[in-house]
Amino acid sequence: MKKLLLSTAFAIVVLAPSSFAVDRVTITMGDMKQNMRIDDLKEMSVCTFKKQVANTLGLELRKFDLREAGMKLKDDKTMYGSGVRPHNKIEVKPVTSSFQCR
Repeated sequence: MKKLLLSTAFAIVVLAPSSFAVDRVTITMGDMKQNMRIDDLKEMSVCTFKKQVANTLGLELRKFDLREAGMKLKDDKTMYGSGVRPHNKIEVKPVTSSFQCR
């Protein structure tokens, strides 16, 4: 009984808050850095996140690409599926015409 009570308390204290955790990434564009929240990296699509970035920074969707570690994020995947993990840096790369998320 004591073990059950201890394991239940452990689950409530340690595991429950993690289900409410919000992931954060750092958006960079030139010298500008800004932290952004992502509710769930495994669920949010790259295109949905790109729309959030466009709204936050006041940019047109067709005028930038999102990159992580020098690689363009794949628009047909989730953020997690594209290799983005919490606290990663996402580069906003200005382009003349983006084909990402059209």
